[in-house]
Amino acid sequence: MITFQMFYVCLWSNCIGFLSDYTVTQLWLVCKFWYNCYYPKKKKNVAQDYLDGICNNTNSSNAIADAKNLLYVESGKLITIRFIGWIFSSMTAAAGGILYPKFGTLLFGNLGDSMISSMSD
Repeated sequence: MITFQMFYVCLWSNCIGFLSDYTVTQLWLVCKFWYNCYYPKKKKNVAQDYLDGICNNTNSSNAIADAKNLLYVESGKLITIRFIGWIFSSMTAAAGGILYPKFGTLLFGNLGDSMISSMSD
């Protein structure tokens, strides 16, 4: 019973931190999408574009569609990883709070977040 209460407290205490991290990263992705769509780079070498993995479409609407698809994929990955990190961080913080009150909650909460972040990269 105390484990569930600790998990619940840690879950909602971490909510603002994880939500702000997600929001800033999502805004960065949207700004990067906007910049890449409206200020495209002019490459001189088509072979270098292919090697870099950049879309070589001559039609700008296809390039924007590809950029939207990339934005959706990256946004989906971001929300999934941040949600898993939020839950796992709360679980490990609850376990740390039971093992070693006060310092264990902080240590294990950060450890859980760091493990998920490193596994996602």
